Formats: sequence, structure tokens, C-alpha cells
Amino acid sequence: MDSPARKLIILQKGSYSLAEIRDELDAFLNGHARDLDKNRIFLALEEAIVNVFEHTYANRSGELRMTLMRMNRTIRIELEDDGPAFDPTTIPLPDPEDLAESGRDGGYGLFLMRSIMQVEHRARTEGGNLLILEKVLPETASDAPGKSKD
Repeated sequence: MDSPARKLIILQKGSYSLAEIRDELDAFLNGHARDLDKNRIFLALEEAIVNVFEHTYANRSGELRMTLMRMNRTIRIELEDDGPAFDPTTIPLPDPEDLAESGRDGGYGLFLMRSIMQVEHRARTEGGNLLILEKVLPETASDAPGKSKD
């Protein structure tokens, strides 16, 4: 059984790097997730981060606190902002074919985020939002009972 792991990363509007976030996530999940799962998690995380900075902090500076957590096969990412309360889970999931046919720009991010991970929103009592992205990773051969993790 793995011990819980936790990492806090503070992102500032205009000075964060998605490549650096990918590297941090890759290092955090190294040895715990397949490359395919790491890529999927990063895709969902990238959409969430971009949405916060494009919408929540569209006309002002802002900070996004990202906490990565790992316990056994569960990966949890918490994103906290100081913007007006907005719950993306209340928006109906768009049909990707309808989005493509409409030629509309936008909507894919919510679809990807919510298709890849469990998404939960909580309005913070001190103001702002807490967005929780969670995924249970598939069991690998080394996780099976009786197998060692050398």
C-alpha cells in the first residue's frame, strides 16, 4: 500500500507554464500511473487551468492553488481560485458532434474534463471555487494481490 502523497503548486495568471505543469504531474505520478493515464489526466487538468485563467481571471490578475494528491490508485487534484462562484458541473455535457457541426469555439474543455475524470465543485466559504478532479487508476499487474512492487 502506498503512503499518501501531496504536492501544492501555486500558479499566477500570465506566469505559469503548461509544460512545467505537465513535468510536475509526470514526476508526481511516476511509477503510479501508465503514460496513457498521465496524458489523460494532464488533458483534463490543462482544460481546467485554462478555463480558470480565461474566465475567472479574464480581466484581473489571479492565483490558482493546485494540490496534487495520490492515495493508492486514486489521484485527486484540487484547484482553488478566488473568483465568483461558478459550477461547471451544472452545465449539460455538450455533444462533441454537435460542437463540431456548429463550428462554435469552446465547449470541448468541459466535455474532455468531465469525460476523463470525476469532477466536483464546491463554493468556498471564504469566496471562490474549489474544483476537484478525481480518477481511480486501473489496477496494474504489479498491484495485483501477491505481486511485489520491486
